Amino acid sequence: MPAFSLLQINDTLIVDRSLDPQFRRGDRVATINGVAAADYLKYGYGDRHTIPTALMNRCYYSQAVERFRIGLERDSQQLTVETAGQPARQAIFALNKAEETDANIRTYADAGAGYIAIPAFFPNNNRLIRIIRKAITDFKKQGLRNVILDLRRNPGGNGHAFDELLSIFIDKPVVDYCTGQRVKVSKEAMQYYDFLTEEQSGQMVELPETEYVRSFETNPKMYVGGMNCYVLVSRDTGSIAASFVNMLQYHGAAQLVGEPLLHNALKYGEVLEGRTLHPSQLAESCVSMVEIDECTRRDDGYIVPDIAIPYVAAEYLTGRDAVLEKLLKTIKGAC
Repeated sequence: MPAFSLLQINDTLIVDRSLDPQFRRGDRVATINGVAAADYLKYGYGDRHTIPTALMNRCYYSQAVERFRIGLERDSQQLTVETAGQPARQAIFALNKAEETDANIRTYADAGAGYIAIPAFFPNNNRLIRIIRKAITDFKKQGLRNVILDLRRNPGGNGHAFDELLSIFIDKPVVDYCTGQRVKVSKEAMQYYDFLTEEQSGQMVELPETEYVRSFETNPKMYVGGMNCYVLVSRDTGSIAASFVNMLQYHGAAQLVGEPLLHNALKYGEVLEGRTLHPSQLAESCVSMVEIDECTRRDDGYIVPDIAIPYVAAEYLTGRDAVLEKLLKTIKGAC
């Protein structure tokens, strides 16, 4: 695959991070192997962050080539770059690793703000929780009064120690989490829930309260107060990451900043492994079988930011993080 990741803004593809020095952050990708970027986007899902082969894979598996010829626009100049790319697994791992280690904790003294990027959640979040809490405590010691959590790239992961994580931010003894859950009845679901019957197959059935968590207690020792919390979100913030930011907003612990989450960001639950759909599809598939009605500020369940900052392609062609810069400007104005 071409060894760079992409930022997708409407019909524009922009190089976000590159392992190949031929490509720079802010380059606009116009064509790949003679196919216009707009044609690839017809087969995409509108992900804010993606990689070239994710788009090409959906367009007749057209990433199966030896070399890539990529048309770019850089500083208003047109150029063409050829590359053999790198092995996909290796490149994806390296890009993700670079993202994780790219100054994910830093300060902006002129805005009185500390910044923490949370790119994913893990099967064991204990280390992540310790890092986040220590960083916020250090910000306070430095005299900073604002903390920015960046979950724009966070697709979710695992909800392990979710109560401990929220305890850092929410000063309440009990956190209301959801109003109900439903399961889609199938042979697979019957393996997990013995109260389901064959006659209910295909139906959505309400789960009894003994089968899920409606609310949970916090750990008061984890709470770190005295900070204004802002959370950067995007349409890619999903699954348990969507739950996390939703809980912060619903309980008044933070202001969400950025763009609305996808309409189904919270409609997920337990998952089952699925069969591959095509012999060349190497990744395992999965399907959700539980739907959760989380407590939200809106009756329709949408998560909408308190401070709306849309993505503008022209602003990202500079290679800067325009959404973050606008939030810092807003914080400075509030000081």
